[in-house]
This record gives sequence, C-alpha cells and structure tokens, in this order.
Amino acid sequence: MKNLFILLLLTVTTDLFAQNNDNSTGFSQNINVSAYAGKKFKLEAAARLESEDKKAGAVLFFSEKLKGDKPGRSVSTLDNQVKDPNWKPYSLNGTLSGDVENLSIGAACIYSGHFFFDAFKLSVEIKEGQWQTIELKNAGFEDLNFEKFRPIGWSF
Repeated sequence: MKNLFILLLLTVTTDLFAQNNDNSTGFSQNINVSAYAGKKFKLEAAARLESEDKKAGAVLFFSEKLKGDKPGRSVSTLDNQVKDPNWKPYSLNGTLSGDVENLSIGAACIYSGHFFFDAFKLSVEIKEGQWQTIELKNAGFEDLNFEKFRPIGWSF
C-alpha cells in the first residue's frame, strides 16, 4: 500500500510540473562515479505511462560531468520511450568516460499523462562479467519530503 501511495504521489507531482511552457518535466540524481572512470555501466528502471495523448512519453537518461566541470556525453532511451500502460523494464548501457567525475541519471517526461517510475538501479562492471551496484538515494521512491511534495534524493 505504501508503494502505491508513493507512486500516486510521484504521478501527481509529475502532472503538476508537466504544465510548464515546454510541456516537459523530469527528475534526476547526481552520483560521484570518478572511481569507475572508463568502466561499463548500466542504468535500469521500471516505468509505465497512462495517457490519452499520443505524443506523451518519457525517457531514461544519463549525463556526464567531466573533470574541470566540463560537460560529457548525454544519452537517453529516445529510441525506446516509455509509452506502455503496463510496467516494463527500461535500461541504458554505456561506458563512462575516462575523465568522468559525476553522472546525472533520471527521467524526462513530455506532454500530459500519469508517469510512473520505480526501482532505479545503477551498476558498474568492475571486472569482466562482475557488476557492482552503486547505491542511489531513494531508488524506489519510498521516502518523501511531505513539505515539498517530492521524493527525497531526487531533483526536479
């Protein structure tokens, strides 16, 4: 029941912030990944969308910040958008740049709908075939800041 409440709260929050001028919203979390520079990584999450707007959709994304505060690569699941009303797994795979310091991960939503997300997971391949999970804050959106009506650990 708590999970359903959290999902509904995130949905309401996303709907409220989807009313801006460019019809988009999103959320992200920044993680220091400098210890994993040059390593393969994967970002995974479960998501679904309820919308009558055929243009509505969402993507997972990552964006690197390199040493010297320089921007790095940014990649999304644009070719595999969240559009299904049923829960589905989504993922992004890549290799961290050799001079990466931070990774911003999250989701971006466009147009009107009820967007649901859960179970974000970031993993890095530390040895061939051996993956280590990097801890994310509130990856399942269980903890809330009720004053700000937002999940703790995520920026909107």
